[in-house]
Amino acid sequence: MAVGLGALQLLQPGVAARAQQWVTALATNSDRRIVQHLIALVGNLSPGRLEALGLGAFLYAGLFATEGVGLWLGKRWAEYLTVIATMTFVPVAVFELTRRVSPPRVAALFLNLLVVAYLARRLLRQRSDAA
Repeated sequence: MAVGLGALQLLQPGVAARAQQWVTALATNSDRRIVQHLIALVGNLSPGRLEALGLGAFLYAGLFATEGVGLWLGKRWAEYLTVIATMTFVPVAVFELTRRVSPPRVAALFLNLLVVAYLARRLLRQRSDAA
């Protein structure tokens, strides 16, 4: 939710200028490389991309809030939603591997696949036990 609100707030010129000053001050007190990378990344986003980032962040937060409430209430659909939501990370990991192969990226893909397989197997086992 914070990312969504932040992205939409950056569409206002005054907010963007204040955020730039704040991040510049932060860069002097922490690891400059990471902060400078974030400044460059956010600073180069067009208003349309900022809106898309904000909308995507809100949808993502809504998905996980729905999933969390469903799991908390013990709903079966929430377990399926968890498997589906976890599977959404697999294409991202594959995309990152197409850009550059590295051990952390391979590990991320492997871990994502392992978690999806575990969740799906557990869900199928519960389903067969109930039948």
